[in-house]
Amino acid sequence: MKFLCYSSLLLTTLLLLISSSCWGSDLENELHHVLDIASHLSTSVCQRTPPPGLKNKRSSAVVEVIRRHGPCADERLLNQTKSSQLSLGEEILRNDQSRVKSIHKRLRGRRGVVGSPVSTGDFLDYGTHIVTMGLGTPETNHFLILDTGSDLTWTQCQPCSLSCHRQQGPIFDPYKSRSYSDNSCNPSECSATSATSFNPGCSLTNKCTYSVFYGDNSVTTGFLGKDKLTIAPNETFSDFAFGCSLFSQGLYGLTAGLLGLGSGPISL
Repeated sequence: MKFLCYSSLLLTTLLLLISSSCWGSDLENELHHVLDIASHLSTSVCQRTPPPGLKNKRSSAVVEVIRRHGPCADERLLNQTKSSQLSLGEEILRNDQSRVKSIHKRLRGRRGVVGSPVSTGDFLDYGTHIVTMGLGTPETNHFLILDTGSDLTWTQCQPCSLSCHRQQGPIFDPYKSRSYSDNSCNPSECSATSATSFNPGCSLTNKCTYSVFYGDNSVTTGFLGKDKLTIAPNETFSDFAFGCSLFSQGLYGLTAGLLGLGSGPISL
């Protein structure tokens, strides 16, 4: 009788251990997931081939957008910047932390909670995607930050009489371009900057002036002009309205200016 009791107790204990082991294994599987990240890693080789679907389309223009830290990034734009002393990993981590703080700030604002301000520009340094645009006749190429949150496309211009930031490559000289013309200060053209500017107006020389202030406390000031813009081979815009900045201060890195892709009337 005792043997049967002991056997029954031993069997019950074994069943409990097996059940506990299976349950623990299921729980562990629910709490942990193994992900294969190899397929999500960026390529280390620069590939400049257009997407297959656009190769043979005559109505399509392919514009190369370069990720700041991608394999096609121009090293000249990464040198001698505010964050050049940081390793790539440290800078990416810093930018991710800044983005999280910015999201938390917006969420607190929706809930009516007052928090300390976060200046995203202090962390982000400058834009993460850069394009090369041709301007003028003869064409000169300029590195521009791609910005979908603003409308005005601008580049630093000579004589840069106020103050310009250091950029990679020569500063655009509008009066050396055969296709350049000043944008006269008429109401229809100058008022278009009101969507992107706090201070549109007319100068003493009848030029349409602008002063744009961005969310990271960067600022640029200049006048509107028109010239031929080349965004891709055989894809140009004649009389494209853009900003000729004579003063720019902020987090632009070594780029020449900004390509505005917002929804305003002056946007590209």
